[in-house]
Amino acid sequence: MKILAIGKPKESLLSIPQETRIQMVKEGIESTKQLKDKGKILAQYYSPTSQYVFVILDYDDAEEWMKDLALNPVMTYYDQDVYPIVDLLDALKAAGIT
Repeated sequence: MKILAIGKPKESLLSIPQETRIQMVKEGIESTKQLKDKGKILAQYYSPTSQYVFVILDYDDAEEWMKDLALNPVMTYYDQDVYPIVDLLDALKAAGIT
């Protein structure tokens, strides 16, 4: 199942010393690389204006995703909105529109 996760930084992220934040991000980069290699992270983007993180994931169940999410320490300082997503044309076809 494909998932769109939108990470929004919590205010508490700013209370962490910058050096600590940088270290957390570096650790997160390693876990992100591993998840990309495993095909779990399909794409990820960052919005400099909002500081939101947008990630397209591919997971069979939420438990597996939550376990992998815990590998990235900085994500504990983000609220997340999560949406299941499907290909637009496939959804239109299933609805009998195409």
